[in-house]
Amino acid sequence: MLARGLKDRKRSDRERASNRRHKKPWSTITNVRFSNRTVLVTGAARGQGKSHSLAFAIEGADLILVDVAKQIPGVPHPLGTAKQLEEVVAASRKLGRKAIGVNADLSQSAEVKSTIAKAIKEFGKIDIAVIQHAIVTIPRLTHEITEEEWDLTHENDLKSYFLLAKEILPHMMQRKYGRIIMTSSDAGYRGIWGIASYTAAKHGVIGLVRNMSQEYAPWNITVNAVCPAAVNTPMTDWMMKIYPNWYTEKIFPSSGRTSLFPGVDFTEPIDVTNAVLWLADDNSRFVTGIALPVDCGISAR
Repeated sequence: MLARGLKDRKRSDRERASNRRHKKPWSTITNVRFSNRTVLVTGAARGQGKSHSLAFAIEGADLILVDVAKQIPGVPHPLGTAKQLEEVVAASRKLGRKAIGVNADLSQSAEVKSTIAKAIKEFGKIDIAVIQHAIVTIPRLTHEITEEEWDLTHENDLKSYFLLAKEILPHMMQRKYGRIIMTSSDAGYRGIWGIASYTAAKHGVIGLVRNMSQEYAPWNITVNAVCPAAVNTPMTDWMMKIYPNWYTEKIFPSSGRTSLFPGVDFTEPIDVTNAVLWLADDNSRFVTGIALPVDCGISAR
């Protein structure tokens, strides 16, 4: 009961702080940096993907919004729904942008090919790809992870990133322009208790980003990663419900804190979005191959 009460109090404090800081999270976005750009966002139905999508729409981009939009067998936490994806598409159109929604399991090569083919048919190009969907399995010691859990995580959190890049890159090369931003995690540069399969996949994303940045710069294509830590999303809420003290006892046992900033335990999706927008912007045209932490300073410890 004490742990539950502490969790509820922290959550309440977090929500109040979030409301103060992000009552109108888009109010700081005033430019139209991405007019005449077409942006593909995966995991677009909710959380960080929804935040990225709406920010790009506000800044002038047309959108291909992709989500699995159903439960994947073996994934223990809720995923985005078709209704949620439709709502993001509708909100983007309401902002005056052209937007389509695509329901696709991106771990399947045929569905990736179909998704990119639809995007090219509809828009003729993909200027920016934000690949950020992910799953996680129930935390457990590495020797307790099943082979099925390992494969499921890597198919969704790493293989699908490769499959998307494989299909998107030839179109960017043809036009000699492209921006690819992949979401890794603080788990991409350190170990995190209980999620070895996720950690290994997120390390792999950074490796993939660094490799592609070397290969595709001659075509004016930049490839970067963002590395969020504890973000206030539905997946984080699920993790906190099944393991209330996971962050404070297992991930940050020395300090019990998920942030260096007073009164902040979780970042908001808009904080990650702002990093994504910068990496997608031509003002960062010579930034490539980096893994940018958005982690309230925990990587500096």
